[in-house]
Amino acid sequence: MIIAADIGNTRLKLGLFVQDDLQDHLVFAHADMPGALLAHPRWPEIKANAQYLGLSSVGKDMMARNLLDAFAWLRPEQVIQITHQTPMPIGNAYRTPETLGIDRLCVAVAAQASSPGMPVLAIDAGTAITYDFVDAQGNYQGGGIAPGMRMRFRALHEFTSRLPLVEPTGLPDLIGRDTADSIRSGVVLGMLAEVDGVIEKYRQMAGNALQVTLTGGDTPFLRNHLKNLNFADANLLLRGIHLLIRYNVQVP
Repeated sequence: MIIAADIGNTRLKLGLFVQDDLQDHLVFAHADMPGALLAHPRWPEIKANAQYLGLSSVGKDMMARNLLDAFAWLRPEQVIQITHQTPMPIGNAYRTPETLGIDRLCVAVAAQASSPGMPVLAIDAGTAITYDFVDAQGNYQGGGIAPGMRMRFRALHEFTSRLPLVEPTGLPDLIGRDTADSIRSGVVLGMLAEVDGVIEKYRQMAGNALQVTLTGGDTPFLRNHLKNLNFADANLLLRGIHLLIRYNVQVP
């Protein structure tokens, strides 16, 4: 079993891979670690079968230390902490690779692997929305970063005196008939138009061969309302971590 670990801004996700098959993924809040992992029903199975642990982290360093402590029985060569110096199956033309979020690079690796020889755009819609472009020659070029859906709702509430904090409730009406629905209309419809517009810009640049993949926590909602997607996979980051483990070690 190969364990792909994604430490994000608020949560830890573990992907449990057997061969190339993602059998399960586990999600834990930062505050619940490491106790929730050690108490999870699958922990004995993980401990008995884990061959490698791959770790991508954009979260707090303490979370990474807690996770590594939980897997302390693994030998150093069985633990792959992915950084910008980790050998990659794609090139990296980013001007400042040391500042590039490793989660973005993992997503780009997985997106490119699904469409080799074609230009790909990976969109990760979570806390932030990131756009990551790999050209047809397999070189990561960069992309964009924008506020995610919930960040937009929070910003309207926290940077004004009277606007309430509201939650998304699906696809809103164009015309909000009260303040809460007006916020939903502006945030959700505005974000959908923005993402579709960015995709169109990339398609104009890269041509109709461009393959667009959506991932991240808002995938279940966005996949039904964006016009120009080719693929949607909420676990693309975990798949990218898994691919990088297999790229860097000899897995039987």
